[in-house]
Amino acid sequence: MIGIFYLKKHETFTKRKFLGIFLGLCGIILIFTPTFQLHDLRSSSLWGTVAVLAMAISYAASIIMNRRLLSGEKKVDIYTNAFHQLLSSLIFLLIIALILEGPDNIFLAGASTEAIISCLYLGIFSTSIAWLIFYHLITIWGAVRTSTTTYVIPIMAIALDFFFFGEKPKLVTIIGMLIVFSAIPLIQFKKGLSNSKVIIPFFHPKTEKTGSSDQETVSQ
Repeated sequence: MIGIFYLKKHETFTKRKFLGIFLGLCGIILIFTPTFQLHDLRSSSLWGTVAVLAMAISYAASIIMNRRLLSGEKKVDIYTNAFHQLLSSLIFLLIIALILEGPDNIFLAGASTEAIISCLYLGIFSTSIAWLIFYHLITIWGAVRTSTTTYVIPIMAIALDFFFFGEKPKLVTIIGMLIVFSAIPLIQFKKGLSNSKVIIPFFHPKTEKTGSSDQETVSQ
């Protein structure tokens, strides 16, 4: 919500969008309410919640920064943008890993086949391709609509926790999930939306610039 003031030149805000953002925030707070244990500062669930909150702030800062980088006359190509940001992240994480784990524990020399496959999957699909799609959505949807994808992260975590570990969500958590689900359509969809078009990312053939757009659109 704070990012609204930094994106006035790049985004069009309506009461509908603002209401959706507010409801989404309220829903996320309700989802994490059962884990709040302020009386016990050593609680792992408390620090886990703080970590998730820090992640959300980082996502918001990233979306704002990338919206400004990927728009305007001096916009950066999404592939170039992804390369530089992921390379910077690699260097940062490598330094932290060397400090905390030591050089003997950060390489895959003695790792199992499953561990290597997992690392490759996370690197290729969950990071590289995922971020390219995310940046592409920022260019065609804008920062606000793209940010709603992050609302799904805690909901998916709760669902996976239930299916794999059998942990049942509390009533307040379920209410929070329903509020988040009600917030997403307010941000994503416009009144009277019809004959909408969608751009197929990465797979549409390149076209020459004609008029104000150089992207090929395909009707739904």
